[in-house]
Amino acid sequence: MNLEVNIKQREVRALMRGLEVLEIINEKPGTITKVHERTGLPRTTVHRIINTLVKSGHLIREEINGQNVYLATKRTKRLSSGANSYLEEYSSLKPDLNKLALEIGWPLYLTINDGFHMEIFDTTESQSLFYVRNTEKGDLIPLFRSASGLAFLASCNAEKRDYYLGRMDCFIDGPSEKSWIIDKILSSESQGYVHLENSDWLNLDRPVSNLSIGLKNRQGPYGALTVRYYASSSITKTDIDEWLKRLMEFRNELMNVSSAEIA
Repeated sequence: MNLEVNIKQREVRALMRGLEVLEIINEKPGTITKVHERTGLPRTTVHRIINTLVKSGHLIREEINGQNVYLATKRTKRLSSGANSYLEEYSSLKPDLNKLALEIGWPLYLTINDGFHMEIFDTTESQSLFYVRNTEKGDLIPLFRSASGLAFLASCNAEKRDYYLGRMDCFIDGPSEKSWIIDKILSSESQGYVHLENSDWLNLDRPVSNLSIGLKNRQGPYGALTVRYYASSSITKTDIDEWLKRLMEFRNELMNVSSAEIA
């Protein structure tokens, strides 16, 4: 009987340690050394736990500045009611997003930050009047080269943004691009949106323009809402201003729903 109790205690302790490590990395990606320092657990224990979580698909390893950094995957984020609470009632607003897409004509994209990428959580391509490209839910967009990523970064507090910017060199082509990214983030802070004209991360023959605003709730920034279109003489500044107004109205609706859910 005592042996059975001891086994159960060890099993519970292992689970608690695993959840602690998962929670820490979900909050802030880090190396095994950093997780060891934050938890106080033996380094070998942290190593085993992290390897298990990588195999289970809850963590992913990326080499950043010559170090193995572990990040939470979307599978981990689905476990977190806090991370998902801003979208639990999103289905009630889906018809409104589809209606907005029909009014604007061009497709809309709701993206969620997933480490150093933005994941497409929803798209209105099938409801939009104009076609840009076939994009599926779950597709990843680069954090530093996309309007949605820059809008998300502009919404972050200084500490969180500095974390991403401190690791930016692994994902960009040099100092000139770094300067361009920082300028876009700073201008987005003052303007409240990111507008990238004829600029697309896939380097298509016909570049796509993107107008994006950051999304946040009481827990902080989590994503972006973007309209993607082909620039042409038929699209005026008045059109852009109206789109921006409508995007912000929808963001406020989403914020009201998520705030009520969190409360």
